Amino acid sequence: MAIDHRMSLQKLEVFCAVVELGGVHRAADHLFVSQPVVSAHLKSLQQRLDTKLFAREGRRMVLTESGQAVYVWAQEVLSRRTSLARELEDIAAGTSGRAVVAASMSLGNYYLPPVLVDFQREHPDAHLTLLVSDPETALRRTEAGEADFCVVMTDVAIDPELFELTSTGEDDLVLIVRARDALPDEIEAETVSTLPCIVPPSSLAVRRLQDAALSSIGVHSRPMVMELGSVDAIKQAVAAGIGCAFLSRRAVADELTRGVLREVHIRGVELTQPILLVRRRNRHLTRLQQRLMAAVGDRIPHARTGRS
Repeated sequence: MAIDHRMSLQKLEVFCAVVELGGVHRAADHLFVSQPVVSAHLKSLQQRLDTKLFAREGRRMVLTESGQAVYVWAQEVLSRRTSLARELEDIAAGTSGRAVVAASMSLGNYYLPPVLVDFQREHPDAHLTLLVSDPETALRRTEAGEADFCVVMTDVAIDPELFELTSTGEDDLVLIVRARDALPDEIEAETVSTLPCIVPPSSLAVRRLQDAALSSIGVHSRPMVMELGSVDAIKQAVAAGIGCAFLSRRAVADELTRGVLREVHIRGVELTQPILLVRRRNRHLTRLQQRLMAAVGDRIPHARTGRS
């Protein structure tokens, strides 16, 4: 049996109407067309499928076994068409679809989750993905199209010909110690140069950003007792009394609240790092992706702890 696949949805619609309404006459009235038009669609459909769809039993038209199989299939096709139409409407309205965000580690682990959770609640049909990595990987993913946009803190020069970038806020960099550490609650900037520090490895952008921020207040060196590659590992080492560390305020908010760690203020100094929202130039974003990007840009500054 050779099937001609050039079948229009209209022919399937007419066929289903004949089956469900019990005849050509009723189907024609329902579809506001003439009976010959309905008969022509049925004849064409039978020719394209190379099978007989109806048999006559007296004055009634009944489905053949092949016709029953085609009817079940046609119903599914038309149902999928309706579902697709609704899905496309939702995508156009920005209420459903997929969005992928790449982020550097502190942002991906501490800033973005509450923003994405709120967005998911507001858009329950959306499918969101968060990819957490170093900022260089986040930028590569955005360039390659694996991510729709990224949120990073980085010292790497970002090519303005390739990317559009917006500074969407600042991350507070705070000095933390074990809660019962003897260090006073406020110190002078020069004291930082004497404190044993737990730092990220020098290969990471977060370390280079920290060093640059400290250099801006005259701290060009400090005793480094450990290099640890994750925020959680650094927090554990500080809580154990190994040394102090500079970390994102958001990353240590819970430990500060619970009294596990304590913030030490540097007199007259506020250390911050810019948070960048980056997308590839000329990349088309769906309405949902645009909404998510706007939500991230609007809400990240308000996700900070201790500052407005």
